[in-house]
Amino acid sequence: MTHNGVVPLKNDLLPLNYAGFWEFYGKKSPGRGLQRLLSSEIESSLASQMLVLGQGLYDKTHLRSIRGKNAGAWLTTLPLTPALTLSDSHFRVASRLRLGLSPHDHLPRRCICGFDLVNDVLHFLSCSRLKRSAVTQRHNIVLQRLSHLMQKAGGSVRIEPNWFDGRRPDAQVHFAHENVMIDVAIIHPAAPTYCRSAAAAPLTACKRREKGKVSKYRDIAKEEECRFVPFIMETFGSLGPQASNFLKDLSSAPLEQTQTMGWKVYMARALSIVLQAGNAFV
Repeated sequence: MTHNGVVPLKNDLLPLNYAGFWEFYGKKSPGRGLQRLLSSEIESSLASQMLVLGQGLYDKTHLRSIRGKNAGAWLTTLPLTPALTLSDSHFRVASRLRLGLSPHDHLPRRCICGFDLVNDVLHFLSCSRLKRSAVTQRHNIVLQRLSHLMQKAGGSVRIEPNWFDGRRPDAQVHFAHENVMIDVAIIHPAAPTYCRSAAAAPLTACKRREKGKVSKYRDIAKEEECRFVPFIMETFGSLGPQASNFLKDLSSAPLEQTQTMGWKVYMARALSIVLQAGNAFV
């Protein structure tokens, strides 16, 4: 609830009324970053209220996912390189997905699989009929971008041929200090498979998929003396815990065009951009 138009916050950064605001911050200069800090606190408080005000499972899942780490990286990324550039049409689709709107204004009533799109305007992101076409292509462009980044970080990358059909992870990477097997997956947390668990806590769907990938590929990675990393991303942009940790492992690599932002930030933003392009393709 609000009081006099101001959101009450737990850490008292923002007083409960306007008079208190000027008294609290008017005595001395608050320093740089105050507006960002207050905006972040207000948005976090409002989002927390929305999560407990009887929202449906789909809305809760959507809200939790777009609040995840890296979910909005594409919104604040300057187009400094081709890898950090999102076309206008892809940006429009990404914005609509983030807002929970249909990707386009004039959609057919039903998907090609027969699903009624009135019930879920983002059904395309989890449609079973698209898994072997557009959804697979999205997976491949994210894998290619990750492969390029790992090469920049000093790794020698071998992407497994398609004829293995999931029997091996997507890629094997040889670094000077270790060998790594990577398997990429993009999951839609609002899909029926994940929606109930994803509505309960952040990244629940990612963690669930990580466990499944580890169980599937643990033995083959051990046999070939590799570390296995399930690289999971949510359609709204959040990185799974193990994917985030893997980017941290690569963050010491030097790269000319990332000197102003840091290697880990560059990688996260580049992957955020290519994911949204992939969503728009789907």
